[in-house]
Parts: sequence; C-alpha cells; structure tokens
Amino acid sequence: MTANTEDMIRDLEEDLKHIKDAAPSFDSWKRLTEIELPRLETDLQKLNQTKEQLLEEYNQASSCSAICLKLPGN
Repeated sequence: MTANTEDMIRDLEEDLKHIKDAAPSFDSWKRLTEIELPRLETDLQKLNQTKEQLLEEYNQASSCSAICLKLPGN
C-alpha cells in the first residue's frame, strides 16, 4: 500500500468513528422530534382545553353564586 492509501484509510476510519459516536445523539434527536415532542404538544393542547372548560365552569358557578346571594330572602 502506498502512503497516500494508508492516509485515506486512516481518514476513513476516523470519519467512521465520528459517525458511530454521533449515532446515539442522532437517534435521540430523531426520537424527540418524531415521537416525544409531538406527543407532548398533543398533551398540552388537551390540557389547555381542559383548563378552558374548567375556567368556564368556575365562572358559571361563580356568577350563579353571586346571583343566588342577591335573591330576596338570602
């Protein structure tokens, strides 16, 4: 083998090592962007809807209590 070929092989081996080292990070990024984040966004939307419903129920109950307190005889 020539020195040039050996240098190329060494460079390729080094590149392969970097690729292998990056694989776990890439896998984590892929899982986060394709699975975890969309799932969290869906959960957040559901929780916001629940919050809005509960606030509406609370406001209705509060206004009913205020009206009931103002009725004659109370």
